[in-house]
Amino acid sequence: MKQIGEWIDKLDQQDPVKSEHETVQITYADVSEVADQLNEAMQQRIGSELQTSVLIQPLENARQIIIFGRAEIREMVKKLIEEIDIPSGLFQKNGISRYLWMSFSPG
Repeated sequence: MKQIGEWIDKLDQQDPVKSEHETVQITYADVSEVADQLNEAMQQRIGSELQTSVLIQPLENARQIIIFGRAEIREMVKKLIEEIDIPSGLFQKNGISRYLWMSFSPG
């Protein structure tokens, strides 16, 4: 019982809540398409471990994407969005995979 009391004392702390999400404005591309492509590319190239630690959702009416996850993963997703949020006709699905492979592959 004493150990349980110690665990409760350690866990029952009021820490400031850090924001674990960000929204990113989409200017050119279709918001849903960008979110779908990002989710697909993250799953294919980086693996299921990262896929489970990030959530990318479109906010279609606001033309934004909301990214939930750790700060370093959110930064990676924001860089990808910069690469693919370009005027219509210039976006290529393989561009995301190629970018992910070159920028975030181990080694």
